[in-house]
Amino acid sequence: MTETLKPCPFCGGEAHTIKGDETVWVQCTQVKMHRLIVSGDNNAEAEAIAAWNRRTAPTPETLEAWAEWFDDPSKSPKIGVSLATPFVTPGYLLREIARRLRAAKEE
Repeated sequence: MTETLKPCPFCGGEAHTIKGDETVWVQCTQVKMHRLIVSGDNNAEAEAIAAWNRRTAPTPETLEAWAEWFDDPSKSPKIGVSLATPFVTPGYLLREIARRLRAAKEE
């Protein structure tokens, strides 16, 4: 028997499995970018669900470490998110999420 999927550790959204030819992935139905992919044999679905259920939400410290990585020009991929204006970097977005997580804990 396959275990039940837990909610998305990042946003709390419901999750579901999607089966491809040689892969199975678990994806949040609310934020489709929250996903985990497993390639493999007949046990791939159980492995994907177990891996998804072990995931935890990142801490503010982890988010800030990612932000530093994105802000280092020698390490950072050349990407960004444009929210109309101004141009917003991934590092900025990660720091903003970390700030909001801290504020929520203080309430």
